[in-house]
Amino acid sequence: MASRSMRSSAPCPAREDEVARAVLEMMVSGRIDPRPLVTRVFPFAELPAAIREAGGGGEIIKVQIGNPS
Repeated sequence: MASRSMRSSAPCPAREDEVARAVLEMMVSGRIDPRPLVTRVFPFAELPAAIREAGGGGEIIKVQIGNPS
């Protein structure tokens, strides 16, 4: 019989929504600063290079794609 302390690995979309909403609220309020997580910012014109770098492993945490305005 499985232990009661084991958790299901099945995703819970409702819970993920709650967590995402809470994190966004913390970023908007300034309680969380996401800028240290962005390793590099790419202009939109360099999207293929950004994708390659993001998927290349190494020291990359997150890349950000600039909005073409």
